[in-house]
This record gives sequence, C-alpha cells and structure tokens, in this order.
Amino acid sequence: MIQVENATEEKIPAGSEDAEKTLNQVPPVPASRDSADDDPPFQRFYRDASLSDREDFQRACRRLLKTTFVVRDRDPDSKRLYFFLSRHQEEVSDYLLPLGFEAYVDRDMGFAMLRSLEDPSLGKPRTGHLYLRKQESIVLCCLWVLYADRMKSGTLRKTVPVTMGDLRFELEKYGARDLVDKTAMASILALFARFSLLDTTGKIGEEDFTIHLYPSMLFALDSEAFRAFVDTTAERMKEEGDTWENTEADAGDDDEDEEEDLADGLSDEDKNLTLQEVEENE
Repeated sequence: MIQVENATEEKIPAGSEDAEKTLNQVPPVPASRDSADDDPPFQRFYRDASLSDREDFQRACRRLLKTTFVVRDRDPDSKRLYFFLSRHQEEVSDYLLPLGFEAYVDRDMGFAMLRSLEDPSLGKPRTGHLYLRKQESIVLCCLWVLYADRMKSGTLRKTVPVTMGDLRFELEKYGARDLVDKTAMASILALFARFSLLDTTGKIGEEDFTIHLYPSMLFALDSEAFRAFVDTTAERMKEEGDTWENTEADAGDDDEDEEEDLADGLSDEDKNLTLQEVEENE
C-alpha cells in the first residue's frame, strides 16, 4: 500500500511582512475582449496582423501617399496592393484620418485612391494637391476626353490604348497642337505615369508608340473641372489674343497665373480629388 501525503498550504501569520507581500502580489486583470474591440480599426488590425499583412499595410499607405492611385491592372505589385486595400479600406482610412485623407476603392473600375477629407466649401485651403502648368493641364484634359469618349462608346476595357495621333487630333481641337513639342510631351506623360494615370510603350515619334490610359484618369478630372478649365481658357484667349501662342509668350511674367488648379470646380463627393503630392517641394 502506497501512502500519499496531502500537500498543505503553509500558514502565514497575519500582520507579518510575508503576509503583506502576499496580498500585494495580485495578478493583473487581463483586458476584456470587449475593451479590445473598442480600439480604433487600425489598432485592432495591426495588433492581430501577420508580419506579411503589416508589410503590405505599410507599402499600401506609402504608395497612396506617393502616387495617389493604385491601379489593379497596372502590374502584379499594384494588383497585390489593390486587393489588400479592398480588404482593409476601413483600417487604412482610419490610419490616414489624422493626415486629412481616406482610402477610396472603386471595385467596378479596379483602382484605389487617396481622397482628401477637406471640404472646399468651408474655405479651407487644399493641401497636398499638385498644381499643373498650362501645357500639362491641356494634355491632361485631352487625355481625359479621350478616355471618357472610349468609355461612352461602350468599350468593356478598363485600360484604354490611344495613339499619339489621337492625342494630337484632340489637341488640335483646342488650337494647341503645336504648343507641346516632343520633349515636353515626354516629360508630361512621365509625370502622369508617376501618378498611375497612364503608362506608355515604345518611343514618342515611333509608329508603335501607345499611351495606355487607366481608369484613374476619370478621377483626376471631373466634368465640372473640365468645364471650368474650358471657360477659363476661352476667357484668357479673349483677353490675351486668339491664339495659345500669345498666352505662352506671357508665361514668364507671372508663373503662378499660368498654373492651372485642376481641383477647381470639384463638387462631387466621390470625385473630390485631383493628384495628391505629398512632397510639395519636389
């Protein structure tokens, strides 16, 4: 027969130093799940996210702040970030809120964008917008018209290819065909590619040169902003002469007067953003 001794608790005399230490060694009460669920969306996500998801979160926020748009069909990396933003739009928006931005995802058109939360109607200045010069504004308007026309014609393609001939023809409508030379055009297209509005294949001047317009193009400029641009342009042409050449000759007098703010006239809540530029002095 095996005898087992029962373990007994050691008795500590009341009022002793050991008793005081024992009373003070109360384990902390863990935070309830209800308390954790009250955390903001970003904190809940980041607390439980895997290392891979945390890296994608950082890359997605940096991409939005740098280029404004993330286009699903641009390349494999953009596709990965687009689907991450689609799944975590709320958490990314919560993170960007103190900066005055939110993440917006258009699942039908296949792109995500950085959208400003500032309300121009309150008289607050827009920060982080890219102001375009006259040549850049004209080309952007023409590209916007080309994309909008292709979509209205019933094309099912979200990425629309256009040729340099298409763009030159559109420029000719506004009497600006000769305003932008090949060097300036290359620089302008590179600027728009930087913001994921388009990509190009081939070299300007070669027969196979193609401009691939992305659906983000529609959100770089809306119809109200386009009308404002056309009205302003017409007024300037009346004041300074009937040709673009006259306005170009006066460009050196006041550079600020020649900059076009393509955000003017944006009133649609879903199209509240032109190109965001975080590095304003770049």
